[in-house]
Amino acid sequence: MSIGYVDLKTLAEDALSVSSISATAQKLYDTHRSSNLPAIAIRCDNNTSADQVNHLLEILYFKGVPVIILAHHDLSIWDSIALGNATGVIVESACILPNGERRDYFKARPLQTLMSRCSTQRETRPDFFVGFMDLWEKRPHPSIVRRSVKLAEHFGAVMEHGPIDPSINYGGPIRAAATTLSGFEYLRRGPLIDLQKFWSTETRKVRIAQEDEDVSDMAALPLDGLKSVIPKIDEWLAYEPMTDDLIAMRDEEPSYLDAPPYEAAAPFRENFWDISCLGQRQSQRGCYPIASEPTAAQYDAVVKTQTHLKELGMLQPWKGAEIHRLVTALRALTEATPCHELVHGLIEGLQTHRIAIYKGLDTGFGVADGVAYFWGVSNAREEKGGATDHALDIFVSLKVPNDATTILHTWLAHHGLPRVQRFELEHEFERANNLNDKDIPISLKTGIERLSHAETLNLIQQIRVSQLNHPFCDPLIEYARVTLIDDASRFAWYHKSALSTLADSMSIREIFQARLEHFARAGANFLPTVDGLVALYEHIEVIVEESLFFGNREPLNVMTNALLEAWDPETSGDGYSYVDVNADLFALIFFTLLRKAAFEDVYVEATDRCPFFLSLPDQAAVFSELWVLGSQCEIYFGILPRALGAIVYRRYRAFLGEAPPSGDSRKNNEVMTMYSTGDVQPINPPKKERQRDGSTNAKLTGTEKIELWRKRFTELGAMSIFCLPAIIDVILLTFVGRGVFMTAFMDPTHLQAASLALLISLLLTSGVTGWVGSVGNYYLVNFAYDNMIYFHVERLSGGFVLSIVIAVCGIIGFSVQYSVAVGFIFAAYLMIMATYFNLLGIMSTMHQHNSPLTSGRTVLWRTFPLFLVSPLISALVNGYDLPIYLSVTFAFLLLAVYQYRRLCQEWSSWMQNIPKFSEKDVMQWYESSGLMPNEEATEGERTERRAIRTRTHRKPSV
Repeated sequence: MSIGYVDLKTLAEDALSVSSISATAQKLYDTHRSSNLPAIAIRCDNNTSADQVNHLLEILYFKGVPVIILAHHDLSIWDSIALGNATGVIVESACILPNGERRDYFKARPLQTLMSRCSTQRETRPDFFVGFMDLWEKRPHPSIVRRSVKLAEHFGAVMEHGPIDPSINYGGPIRAAATTLSGFEYLRRGPLIDLQKFWSTETRKVRIAQEDEDVSDMAALPLDGLKSVIPKIDEWLAYEPMTDDLIAMRDEEPSYLDAPPYEAAAPFRENFWDISCLGQRQSQRGCYPIASEPTAAQYDAVVKTQTHLKELGMLQPWKGAEIHRLVTALRALTEATPCHELVHGLIEGLQTHRIAIYKGLDTGFGVADGVAYFWGVSNAREEKGGATDHALDIFVSLKVPNDATTILHTWLAHHGLPRVQRFELEHEFERANNLNDKDIPISLKTGIERLSHAETLNLIQQIRVSQLNHPFCDPLIEYARVTLIDDASRFAWYHKSALSTLADSMSIREIFQARLEHFARAGANFLPTVDGLVALYEHIEVIVEESLFFGNREPLNVMTNALLEAWDPETSGDGYSYVDVNADLFALIFFTLLRKAAFEDVYVEATDRCPFFLSLPDQAAVFSELWVLGSQCEIYFGILPRALGAIVYRRYRAFLGEAPPSGDSRKNNEVMTMYSTGDVQPINPPKKERQRDGSTNAKLTGTEKIELWRKRFTELGAMSIFCLPAIIDVILLTFVGRGVFMTAFMDPTHLQAASLALLISLLLTSGVTGWVGSVGNYYLVNFAYDNMIYFHVERLSGGFVLSIVIAVCGIIGFSVQYSVAVGFIFAAYLMIMATYFNLLGIMSTMHQHNSPLTSGRTVLWRTFPLFLVSPLISALVNGYDLPIYLSVTFAFLLLAVYQYRRLCQEWSSWMQNIPKFSEKDVMQWYESSGLMPNEEATEGERTERRAIRTRTHRKPSV
């Protein structure tokens, strides 16, 4: 569709004057009629008078000419244009600046105001047109384009972008903005997630192949398949003789240090399997990790917990198919080797159902202090007639290494078999069922894997101190060494490379140099050069950015498939245990670039949703997870959310340091977000637009006026919570002499201490209340109620501790000047008043307009009348003002704390109040609604009824 275009600056100087504007409008009308154009776009600039444009729009409006206003985002004329006479607007540089950067929240304040006005127009004119036309000199990053598309969709606008000079080649023809790909969306694809996992965990280790060495078990990077997108890849990844520095690292002899003689100084451990490091006997029953040292009492406590959960029906019982698989596996053990008779007893008990197996949550298998933990426990079950022989309940955690081995171990432990023999039978069971080809059972390996480095070191020391002599000893120490050295080194490398590339703390050349040094220490003789890797990186960087920008998935898919062929066992066939150096280096380059592209999406989205972070980077991490990442940060980027939040925080802080926002960036207590909901209203809207939209009180109905005043009182509620108690207190003190918190008839020294405590408590709580009021809304508007409550309780606790410190100082000061009693009166008033004011500030922020959740302001209003009991009782009972006021105020404080606790519980568990409908409920509603067909229904009606039932079963498509 084509529309007319008129640039007002090309018209004659007096074309919009009072004497000529009618002729100009008539000419535009004739052009519109003769050309049969759907609309005319009128371009304005800084020299255009808003009054003249409004006059022209009004004339054309009455002539029936649709007019679209076209102007740059930064022009001040937008504030004065009456949109009521226009058909739509087109905003230039709405989301993308000419330098290719985004228009951030603080620069887009006029855009949000304009979109709010456009939203008002669409309430009565749904076809009101909004367009974004972003022209740039430097090609923007794909994340900037994707962000512009999202903003356009949010505001219901049509978005187009392109270069200011179309003759310049920017890598290809500019396509529609909606075709641009998101780096994050591409990174989160299933094959890439699995591929990252294989690469970072080294499912196939990198092999340094030497000359004339058999490489039949090594998967190589398919360079021929990559030449279609990277023609010079074989040159850049060609193996060259190593530099002198790398050769020196390869030939460097490691230095060994003897361990300190701790074995001689440490107390001897009598039995590694049954005695703890403290010399206490461990539980002889149950299955537990190798580093756990539970006692018999702790075992009994876990059994009691599991038995109670079973009675409540909160455990998952094993059914027939699971029992059958377990029996089959146990029979494989009995057929492979002569085994203990208890194994045959377990098989018989499972077949006769005298042994029942239950699985429960992992949290139910630990003790309260966290010093002991079990994988499986057992409890003898009393059968009918009192028989207990072989009647047993076995409880197994959901996080056990292997269900079958844990059940076997728990059964053997129940019958008193020594722990070391249980592990030996576990190992035989795993070998008989081809579950494990290592020299130690899976449970011992898993126990080591789940230990911290300090716990692993302690385990090695305990093995040596106990002088363990068993076939498991050397494999245990070797596996612990692999965990401490190899796995820790691998994790440190991948974490460092991911963190440094996103934070720009290391150049890509330094990263490549570090990786080549690692291969040199592993014994390599020939490696790709750093210069070649940098050239390959720069080439792939261009490919990735252009592929995302132009929406061309083919180059990305080619590189992904090449890595899948080298790394993924499911697509590359069996027989490969290793990959070559090139596969590892290419994966490093590819994932580094994809992560950087995806990080741009995360950074842009997080800073759009929260344009002003606090002094802690955790908030950036929260918003990144809330709006983009979910809980998968480490899977996508290889770093923890806190580290990602710190990167976002530092980068955005540096950006705001270069372009600081103005002091009036936030007005009318609005929510700071690029994705505003249309509540950003202009300060001085044009008069004609205001009258046409009917927003003046003169055109409101009686119901609308009542609603308007109710809204104003609601907005005033937060301030009235603070002001009204103070006003009532002053009025009562002035006319009665008995206020809400103290009376004029108290002892002068007591009154002085109470008054000073009141003033100091106001100063103490001002910081807490201001902090909560300014920051708590960030969690409130995003419905992160648990985070908000945690934030509130932290500040409340901090204020309480600060009040205690000041109260102690006051006790000392008043005791020196007056008496100890006066000091304690000061402390009592200070603690009560400061806590009350802190609760007042916190609960007043727990309010959402039109929310079904109870408002904290409502709770305060219904609790406040308790304060009026003090002046009433003290007026009737003279001479006891101080104890009366302190008692009533303390009672009010306890009631407020109790109601605050209930309020937090309600806000924290709000999802539990959402009704849950089953098919039965829907059918009952359908029957009760009178829509249910009678028995004489026709065949067509019965068919329609079956279709309705089918739709109730069908899952909604996403």
